[in-house]
Amino acid sequence: KSPILKEETIFLPRKKIWDKTAVLQALALTVNRDITAVPYTFQDDPYLIPRNSSEHNFFSASKTSGQNAAKFVINTHPELFEKDYAEPHIQSLMPKRLVLQLEEVSEVALKNLIQLRKVKESVNMYDQLLQAGTSIPLETSNNLLDLLCFYGDREPDQENDSSLEKQVNKDGWFFE
Repeated sequence: KSPILKEETIFLPRKKIWDKTAVLQALALTVNRDITAVPYTFQDDPYLIPRNSSEHNFFSASKTSGQNAAKFVINTHPELFEKDYAEPHIQSLMPKRLVLQLEEVSEVALKNLIQLRKVKESVNMYDQLLQAGTSIPLETSNNLLDLLCFYGDREPDQENDSSLEKQVNKDGWFFE
């Protein structure tokens, strides 16, 4: 044997441990995006796929109308949607309750209103706390300021509706 070559031991593992999605990842690398395919927003029914711009506008308006109808049903009948299967729990996406959990004027109630994104009620609660002479922590004041900077003086749902009004022309057709 030559002095250059050394004996090395090769260790072969008894089993290769794969990720659960390794096969899907390998298959995904072999497939390119189909540029002739319909956009994913229209893939519910192949016969309803819009073929021109007026059908696209009608489809978009119908979809928005359906979302608004669903929000209306959820908000008018919250007792039908009491079970929360969402993980993680997002309070702002749940149906609106008719009464708030905390009705007294306190910093905890203000934090709750800010978390629920109730703009006008948060500002009123903040003013009441200031008039009562209660000291409000800087973090709570900054959270309220962030809420006001993001939504202005409008509630979150009203902002979405006003942006939709800008996208609908005088005949009621949706455009982008």
